[in-house]
Amino acid sequence: MKMLRFVMVSILFIFGMSDVFSQVHTLVLQPGPNSGIDCYFNSVIPEEPDPTTATFSANAWTYGGELGVGRSLLKFDLTQIPDTAVVLSAKLNLYYIDNGNGTHYGDNVSLLQKVTTPWNKMTANWNNQPTATTLDQVYIPAATDPTQNYTNIDVTTLVSKMVRDPATNFGFLFRLVTEESLTRTILASCDNPNPAGRPKLTIEYIVCPALVADFSYVVEDQNVAFTDQSNGSISWFWDFGDGFYSDLKNPEHQFNEPGTYHVCEKVTNACNVQTFCDSVAIFANSIHNHSNKYKVRIYPNPVHDVVLLYLNVSALSTASMELFTTQRSSLRKWEKVISPGNGPISLDIDGLSQGIYFLQTKIDGVILLNKLIIL
Repeated sequence: MKMLRFVMVSILFIFGMSDVFSQVHTLVLQPGPNSGIDCYFNSVIPEEPDPTTATFSANAWTYGGELGVGRSLLKFDLTQIPDTAVVLSAKLNLYYIDNGNGTHYGDNVSLLQKVTTPWNKMTANWNNQPTATTLDQVYIPAATDPTQNYTNIDVTTLVSKMVRDPATNFGFLFRLVTEESLTRTILASCDNPNPAGRPKLTIEYIVCPALVADFSYVVEDQNVAFTDQSNGSISWFWDFGDGFYSDLKNPEHQFNEPGTYHVCEKVTNACNVQTFCDSVAIFANSIHNHSNKYKVRIYPNPVHDVVLLYLNVSALSTASMELFTTQRSSLRKWEKVISPGNGPISLDIDGLSQGIYFLQTKIDGVILLNKLIIL
């Protein structure tokens, strides 16, 4: 058995194996005036919304000698993507628009932040603007050209969160890093008359099959054969609960000591990780040391309905018998008083399904274990 310290499969599985297990989907969103969700507002007119402007702007400018700070909101409808999907890439294109509002100006380093509260494009203004978080915010560098387009802005992390929890998809807030006078970024909104110049979001994602972790096992003495029964998995990691591990799909393991072990199987695919654990009982198997002393024999084996257990005792003794499945689930129990020279003990197993079982006998402090096959 190969012994491993904990080694998890890298997220590189997403890229290296996703084409085998999941198709990569591409969604391109470039909404227009009817379906686009965006707006602009400015601190100089703090209670006035501007939901139909063709400008998607972040600026700090003077209006009649008064500093006005402008910000914009933008939301994409991501409901076409299942919330169980993994977003591989999300790139945003924002295009300059020449509509009489000037060009990029000053040290116009900007930010895209994830909005955290609801808003309405028809009513959003400076005073009631939604909140946004700086967590995972995306920096947009200062323009190197006064009419520069900003393409392939990496918003993968933000879009992933919006997809994973659709109820919190409130879109992006667009603002300057430093909101001081004579700085601006002039871009087009979804109301741009030119469809090709509207905000464009391209998302690549995969949808994995449902991942369910599960396993079964068969115990024979202190050896256990584990069988993976998970669905949708591409990698496996076993923790046998005794300091040993395996990355095989269907490992076999020998436990050195009797006891109950907490065995866990962790399975992964390109989208998820699931763990299933079960208790595996390993009984003290003394049959090799004591079978000759008690001359243990079960007959017939295989058996249909009644099995006879032969035990040789030298004095009056009480024997306790218990029948287990291969997964150590107790099915039936018997207790018999045995005298020297007595005949076999009759054990009724009628009604049990065909398969392999274990008959455990406790006598005089000794545990005897026998495999029993029911036909």
